[in-house]
Amino acid sequence: MTLADDALVVRGGIARDASSVADRVEDAIESDGVAVLSVYAGQASPTEDQSDLLLRICRTADLRHGQVQTARAGDLRAAGFEIRHEVADGEQPNHYHVYFQVPMTELQAQVFIDCFDGPKPNPRPAEERKAR
Repeated sequence: MTLADDALVVRGGIARDASSVADRVEDAIESDGVAVLSVYAGQASPTEDQSDLLLRICRTADLRHGQVQTARAGDLRAAGFEIRHEVADGEQPNHYHVYFQVPMTELQAQVFIDCFDGPKPNPRPAEERKAR
């Protein structure tokens, strides 16, 4: 499933340090042989505004982070990243991988970080994030 350029892309957490993001990509390379990070994404329905879309993505993805960061798929592509729908191994239906070039650099990690807005509260209620 290809994302439209205006699709909302969400990553959980507050990490905005290039070295920690680069380390996470390096961990993915070591464990799976692929330079990727997971994100979750969706396209607004005609009846959804952006806050409704963000809540739907966080719920569908079961994001439990207290904070999330958002970007547009087109901004990630314009920065040179490929985004692929990846739902193997029981992943949520709105799970995607963002692909990085190898060798991974902190500059590339910073470009990725800069595509996203700063952290904001996860719109899912805290009690919902804790429930299973």
